[in-house]
Amino acid sequence: MAAAGAVHMTTLNLKNGDYAQVIGNLRDVLADHESPEEVAGHPVLGEQKHPGVPKRWMHIKLVAGSKETTLAVRDDNVYLIGFQSKNGRWYELGFQGETKRIIPGSTFLGCDVTYSKLLEVNSGCQEQKNRRVREQIVSLKLGRTSAIDAVGILSVYNQGEGVAVDTVTRRALVHLILMFCEATRMIPFFNTVVASWDNEEPTEGHIQMVDSVYIWNWGIMSGALLDWRETEPNYTRCTRCRSSASQKEKGEKQEGKAKEDTNNDGNGDDTGAGDDNGGHEKKGNGKLLPQGSGTDAQTKRSGFGRPLVQVFGVRADLHVVGTIAVFDGKRGQIIYKNHASISNDPSQSESMIDLALTGPYRGISADGSFAVQVDGIPTTGASDESKNVAGEMLWDCYSDNVVYNMVLTHGIPRFPTATGTTTNIAEVTYAVLSNAVEATVQVELKLKGDKESTTACVHGEITAHYEHYKDHSILLFSSTEDKEMELKVPACGGFISIPIPLRRSVIAAPVGSSLQINVKIHVTCPPNHKNTIFFDDDLVFPLVDQQTGKLTEDDVAVQVKIKSSDIYTQPGQNDTTLPTTPDIHALPEQCDTAQLALATTSDPR
Repeated sequence: MAAAGAVHMTTLNLKNGDYAQVIGNLRDVLADHESPEEVAGHPVLGEQKHPGVPKRWMHIKLVAGSKETTLAVRDDNVYLIGFQSKNGRWYELGFQGETKRIIPGSTFLGCDVTYSKLLEVNSGCQEQKNRRVREQIVSLKLGRTSAIDAVGILSVYNQGEGVAVDTVTRRALVHLILMFCEATRMIPFFNTVVASWDNEEPTEGHIQMVDSVYIWNWGIMSGALLDWRETEPNYTRCTRCRSSASQKEKGEKQEGKAKEDTNNDGNGDDTGAGDDNGGHEKKGNGKLLPQGSGTDAQTKRSGFGRPLVQVFGVRADLHVVGTIAVFDGKRGQIIYKNHASISNDPSQSESMIDLALTGPYRGISADGSFAVQVDGIPTTGASDESKNVAGEMLWDCYSDNVVYNMVLTHGIPRFPTATGTTTNIAEVTYAVLSNAVEATVQVELKLKGDKESTTACVHGEITAHYEHYKDHSILLFSSTEDKEMELKVPACGGFISIPIPLRRSVIAAPVGSSLQINVKIHVTCPPNHKNTIFFDDDLVFPLVDQQTGKLTEDDVAVQVKIKSSDIYTQPGQNDTTLPTTPDIHALPEQCDTAQLALATTSDPR
């Protein structure tokens, strides 16, 4: 994984710059890569082969008088990763201790990349959340004035230590994502902003509810178009022609060096094409365009799930490995972090042991390629994180040898040393599930309280199993008797529920396969429960939106909840507020909704 991607800089003066021209130039830059192609007049983005640091950064500098900010957007999926305030400090979407930096030296905002998190829509089932997100998006006014206001907020942003980004800044980010990322991807967003850029009428500048749904389906629309390309007998590959100017620019670009792309808007102000961010709620095996109506490919894409990765376990050398992270083009999620007390423990003498994984915190996408990166234990005073990388495994979705729906174990070779050795630094056991949902597991201890606070002690294991992969388990909780977990139980006259902290709580569950949670734990909680209570049983969940299972022994219960963020109730045929997959997959009309196509492989389902 490259330590730094090439940077393409574009600048827009919001006071008097030409927004439409900048977005048009931005689309041209995004479409100009090693294998440029158009499908039915829609440029296809470059392949997602750099899931960590992108091959190219699109830096969009927005200037409004004395205020300015720069957006950092990926070139392969047009995701906003972070922004720079006027004082030069970079901020990145993610969480300290849970996310691996993609922007060197950035400060994490304490917020995920999705609209639901940016807009702080946290309650209700997934359908309710999506509806509320759409309602908020259509209420936002898009145009020059709102862009200037958003830049003013980001320009002076200064985040304190240990705090998360505030509501005002989150909404400013959403405004700019819609105007500079979604608008680059999809025509309805672009047209809405252009129509209201110089129009201050209150009725202008709002996305229609029916258009807001495309935020979730940009990836599906892209895949549909590319499926159509594969099945259309009269399709002829159209290689996108580069202009002489872009050819010259291509020769001038250098890795890690910013290239300024400007154009004169007639007023002497520099504006330019950079990149856009969009699809922050993207579902589906992502290409940007829709597929033909009534085709087999369309039927293929009507399932509820999406390609996800499940990491079952990692074996590695404790004395060498510092952190392990998985990058999927949206996030870099830390799934293991070494502690000095463990690596320095003389009892840990084996060179390769099973690591206690603690992540991910969101599902790992397999829409594009993903990478597992192993970092060595940092040396004292080391500041450059990129120099710490000890080994890496890239899963290339474009490879002819790619395998879905099978548990595999791959060694991660240590980067060659001065002696040329290439021994494995880690072994990863994983499966790429072609049709899966993200599920969150919660476990609670339900017991009778006392008039005084007390402590409950728990040791044992809780694991998750798939019906179709019974030989492999996912360790959610593990504690030995000599290091049992202590849970504080507050004073209570009745029954009380106490959460059991899990090492891992987010898993990818294949659609059509039940999920089994095996609970094998010992519980003691005096004074009401002096004797140790032993639970050893399975709870089976067929994966609906939310389910609860319970095991009970002597007035003590272990309650397991499964929640999915991906499964939706199929809407009615005439329900336009949440269209079904076929509703958005008709060529040629819906093909014109998307402007750029996300490069991906054929749907693996």
